[in-house]
Amino acid sequence: MEDSSRHVIGYPVQNVNGCSCGGAPPPPAASGTAYHYVNPKPKPCLSWIDKHLTALMLSILIFVVALAILSAALDPHLPDFSIQSLSLSNYNSTTNHGVTATWKAEFQVSNPNTKATFSYGEMDSVVLYKDYALADTRIGPLELGVARNSSRVVDASYAMVDAYVDGKVADAMNAERRSGEVKFNVKVCGYVKFGNIWSSGILPSEKHIRVWCNDVALISASAGKMTGGPKTCKVRSVR
Repeated sequence: MEDSSRHVIGYPVQNVNGCSCGGAPPPPAASGTAYHYVNPKPKPCLSWIDKHLTALMLSILIFVVALAILSAALDPHLPDFSIQSLSLSNYNSTTNHGVTATWKAEFQVSNPNTKATFSYGEMDSVVLYKDYALADTRIGPLELGVARNSSRVVDASYAMVDAYVDGKVADAMNAERRSGEVKFNVKVCGYVKFGNIWSSGILPSEKHIRVWCNDVALISASAGKMTGGPKTCKVRSVR
């Protein structure tokens, strides 16, 4: 006789719909579209200090660029120099290489600017034979306006009285003079100031310039006198 109290282990009965009874429920039907959730990364945020530093740097950059453009557009041109005439007289050279001589130069100084005046105080000037300095002087003050072709003639005198000159230099200078032509260099240097808009302080109103008038050839003009010119000079700004 079978014990009715014993449990019978068997297979679950399938229902008419094909679903198993007593098991796990069937998985849900897959939908046609699947949605994937992505957690976006947080965007970095500029702090208050970063924003203001960026704005400050941008403002400085704009100011520097604007100032560079303004400087290039408004930077005044340097004055023009030329030697209209240079003369040598009273020349004498001793056997001990002592030289006596007088030079007289006539400069023409012009202002090429149409919106800026310029002026200078005293300027230093020297006469050289090649690169050997012979005599120096000072040129008086000058001021020029913005009138078209504004220019002025400036005189300068240089003198040597039995001054010692290196033997090789004196011999070379004497040889050229006897041949009927000798070349001298004239140098001028000093500070020039620009007026009008440049005097506001935004742009430099003063520049140090050097003027070179090289190889001014003097030829015999009369007894004991040699003359030469005109000669255009080179003007450079010294930084």
